[in-house]
Amino acid sequence: MKSEIDSMSKNQVWDLVDPPEGIVPIGNKWVFMRKIGADGKVETYKTRLVAKGYRQRQGVDYEETFSPVAMLKSIRIMLAIAAHYDYEVWQMDVKTTFLNGYIKEDIFMDQSRGFESKDKSKVWLSNIFAMKDLGEVTYILGIRIYRDRPKRLIGLSQALYLDKVLKRFNMQDSRRGLLPMRHGIHLSKAMSPKTPVEREKMSHVPYAPAIGSLMYVMLCTRSDIAYAVSMTSRYRSNSGPDHWTAIKNILKYLRRTKEIVLVYGGGELRLDEFTDSDFQSDVDDRKSISGYIFTCNGGAVSWKSSKQETTADFTTEAEYIAASDAEMEAVWIRKFVTELGVVPSISSPVELYWDNTGAIAQAKEPRSHQKSKHIEMIYHIIREIIGRGDVAVQKVALVDNVADPLTKAMTQQQLEKHLEKMGLRYCIEWL
Repeated sequence: MKSEIDSMSKNQVWDLVDPPEGIVPIGNKWVFMRKIGADGKVETYKTRLVAKGYRQRQGVDYEETFSPVAMLKSIRIMLAIAAHYDYEVWQMDVKTTFLNGYIKEDIFMDQSRGFESKDKSKVWLSNIFAMKDLGEVTYILGIRIYRDRPKRLIGLSQALYLDKVLKRFNMQDSRRGLLPMRHGIHLSKAMSPKTPVEREKMSHVPYAPAIGSLMYVMLCTRSDIAYAVSMTSRYRSNSGPDHWTAIKNILKYLRRTKEIVLVYGGGELRLDEFTDSDFQSDVDDRKSISGYIFTCNGGAVSWKSSKQETTADFTTEAEYIAASDAEMEAVWIRKFVTELGVVPSISSPVELYWDNTGAIAQAKEPRSHQKSKHIEMIYHIIREIIGRGDVAVQKVALVDNVADPLTKAMTQQQLEKHLEKMGLRYCIEWL
């Protein structure tokens, strides 16, 4: 606690003042944390003095609460590039991070108990910050980063995090599952509790926390569980025993595959995009499932599995809707990579691989068709994106579409065929 106060005093991030008339200073509290290192052990103990912001009034005490952070896909793209060129990847830490932002409003806060100056309150300002060199990156956001410099490979692993998740939900000794979601299983609202007794029983099941833990694994490194997590997350508010069984199946699968690492290297330094859909597969409302995945230098850098917002009337329409969503992502990624200025291939259109001939024709055809008029205004932006050269459409065989596992449950043989194309490999020697 004294170290935190000394750090703020040294950097001159606050002034002691008398509160203006009519101003009631807000309170504060100490938040204590443990920083865990790459080996899973406590690296350091930290504490932070925070204001009780719930007493502030929007429009009076503050205007905006949004703070931009680095997106995971941005980090993955840069690591894929670093693996190709064998760039150095260094990590820096901003000391007393939350004291560095400039605040337009004056915030008056009580002095912390035990560190009072007897005659004044505090207004907290910021103007100076320092950086700490953490050396070559090995651990970030709960992700262990491995490198094989001679082979120009970079791997991202969450094995340590998965051990914690499995232990948290008492699945560390469970049977090892073969699939994130068993082929032929269709979850629905009909499986939700229907009586107060059933709801009471399920209220003691940690369904929502399990979804949150699985969501983080999926968002960081494991595109292979995207479909299963997307399906199970729809029933957080009223989950039943069958839904919970599906969650446990994902955990069992992750127990078997926790040594899988998302690897970049050994591929071409170019962006490839795959998109797919599963027509009217949602049992509850017959909406279709969209999925897309972008790969670069041998590994996935961006992916998504989601239910479409509108109901498609035919297969081609579902594929077209899925691709339109993917193309919006392609535009953003292409702009981001272009600004980096180190990927020459980005000057060419991103290759969009699609397994539906009708949807490809629909995207390229400038004329309207009677049966597709109801989606024309919403989804035909893909034609504009193709027309200006951001994307080029290519046909891919159904069995080679890497986005297929993001739209449906697969057999083990089908799933494992796609894992390496996603960059998901067993690298036990790294762990």
